[in-house]
Amino acid sequence: MLVDCSTGDQKSCTLTLQGFASGSLDADAGSVRMFVADGGECFAAQSYAKNMGLYGERVGALSIVRHSASESFVICLTIMN
Repeated sequence: MLVDCSTGDQKSCTLTLQGFASGSLDADAGSVRMFVADGGECFAAQSYAKNMGLYGERVGALSIVRHSASESFVICLTIMN
Protein backbone atom coordinates (compact mmCIF):
# COMPACT_ATOMS: atom_id res chain seq x y z
CA MET A 1 0.00 0.00 0.00
CA LEU A 2 1.32 3.43 -0.88
CA VAL A 3 -0.39 6.58 0.31
CA ASP A 4 0.69 9.83 -1.34
CA CYS A 5 0.79 12.19 1.64
CA SER A 6 0.74 15.34 -0.51
CA THR A 7 -2.67 14.54 -1.99
CA GLY A 8 -4.03 11.91 0.37
CA ASP A 9 -4.45 9.58 -2.60
CA GLN A 10 -3.85 5.93 -1.89
CA LYS A 11 -1.45 4.29 -4.30
CA SER A 12 -1.74 0.53 -4.61
CA CYS A 13 1.49 -1.43 -4.25
CA THR A 14 1.41 -4.92 -2.78
CA LEU A 15 4.58 -5.97 -0.99
CA THR A 16 3.11 -8.92 0.89
CA LEU A 17 4.89 -11.42 -1.35
CA GLN A 18 8.01 -9.40 -2.03
CA GLY A 19 10.63 -11.59 -3.66
CA PHE A 20 8.17 -14.17 -4.94
CA ALA A 21 7.36 -12.41 -8.24
CA SER A 22 10.89 -12.13 -9.61
CA GLY A 23 12.86 -14.18 -7.11
CA SER A 24 14.57 -11.00 -5.92
CA LEU A 25 13.56 -8.89 -2.91
CA ASP A 26 15.50 -6.00 -4.42
CA ALA A 27 13.83 -6.17 -7.83
CA ASP A 28 10.33 -6.45 -6.38
CA ALA A 29 10.85 -3.25 -4.35
CA GLY A 30 11.48 -1.29 -7.57
CA SER A 31 8.00 0.24 -7.75
CA VAL A 32 8.37 1.82 -4.31
CA ARG A 33 11.84 3.12 -5.15
CA MET A 34 10.55 4.68 -8.38
CA PHE A 35 7.66 6.39 -6.54
CA VAL A 36 10.02 7.88 -3.94
CA ALA A 37 12.66 8.83 -6.55
CA ASP A 38 9.96 10.82 -8.38
CA GLY A 39 9.46 12.88 -5.20
CA GLY A 40 6.62 10.89 -3.70
CA GLU A 41 6.04 11.01 0.04
CA CYS A 42 4.39 7.87 1.31
CA PHE A 43 3.65 5.25 3.86
CA ALA A 44 4.72 1.81 2.65
CA ALA A 45 3.42 -1.25 4.47
CA GLN A 46 5.13 -4.60 4.05
CA SER A 47 4.21 -8.04 5.33
CA TYR A 48 6.94 -10.60 5.97
CA ALA A 49 4.89 -13.48 7.38
CA LYS A 50 4.89 -15.59 4.21
CA ASN A 51 8.46 -14.66 3.26
CA MET A 52 9.68 -15.97 6.63
CA GLY A 53 7.35 -18.96 6.83
CA LEU A 54 5.47 -17.46 9.80
CA TYR A 55 1.99 -18.33 8.61
CA GLY A 56 -0.78 -17.00 10.85
CA GLU A 57 1.56 -14.46 12.44
CA ARG A 58 1.60 -10.72 11.87
CA VAL A 59 5.15 -9.73 10.95
CA GLY A 60 5.80 -6.59 8.95
CA ALA A 61 7.05 -3.05 8.73
CA LEU A 62 5.70 0.42 8.11
CA SER A 63 8.10 2.76 6.32
CA ILE A 64 7.42 6.49 6.32
CA VAL A 65 9.00 8.65 3.62
CA ARG A 66 8.68 12.41 4.14
CA HIS A 67 10.88 15.27 2.93
CA SER A 68 10.73 16.98 6.32
CA ALA A 69 12.45 15.32 9.29
CA SER A 70 10.19 17.21 11.70
CA GLU A 71 7.05 15.87 9.96
CA SER A 72 8.47 12.35 10.12
CA PHE A 73 9.12 12.78 13.82
CA VAL A 74 5.54 13.96 14.49
CA ILE A 75 4.11 11.04 12.50
CA CYS A 76 6.27 8.56 14.44
CA LEU A 77 5.16 10.04 17.77
CA THR A 78 1.51 9.86 16.69
CA ILE A 79 1.82 6.21 15.63
CA MET A 80 3.64 5.23 18.85
CA ASN A 81 0.95 6.84 21.01
